[in-house]
Amino acid sequence: MVHFIFYFFFFFQAEDGIRDAQESRGLGDVYKRQYQRRVREICCGTMTDPMERAQRFSRYCFTTKVKPDKLDEHKNYHDNIWPEVAGGLRKAGIKQLTTFQVPGTNQLVMYIETDGRIDLGGATGEGSEYRKSHPRCAEWEELMCSLFEDGEWNLMQEIHSSDQEWNTSLGLAPP
Repeated sequence: MVHFIFYFFFFFQAEDGIRDAQESRGLGDVYKRQYQRRVREICCGTMTDPMERAQRFSRYCFTTKVKPDKLDEHKNYHDNIWPEVAGGLRKAGIKQLTTFQVPGTNQLVMYIETDGRIDLGGATGEGSEYRKSHPRCAEWEELMCSLFEDGEWNLMQEIHSSDQEWNTSLGLAPP
């Protein structure tokens, strides 16, 4: 007497809740689609919060207008930045800070890169460890803001960056 034993195996494929016209090839496709959606959110304008993109890529850009009669004073202070301020900003996670002047105006643009994904306001704003680290840090920030027409820097919205959109276009963006 011969006995046959049959085993049935069922393989379930992970899905992300959306049926594609193209058949899915497994969990890798799910992650790929999730990544592609995230890239579109960031790079194609569906991510509307400029601070979210800035934090995600560890870079910020701000603009302000210096009071016209204070522009030379502002430049002089930055040419001779106080060591406590430079050290405090580095410790707060500021890797690069560059300021530009729009030619023929009192308009400034400040570009900042940070060491990783930090909350820039929390790291350098009112009540931050940076401002508490030395009295001259808080004094510097108050002094700089007193030179601005509006009293503050305004966050600009990043709309294009070659390291994101170009790499995505060329298929070089990491999965």
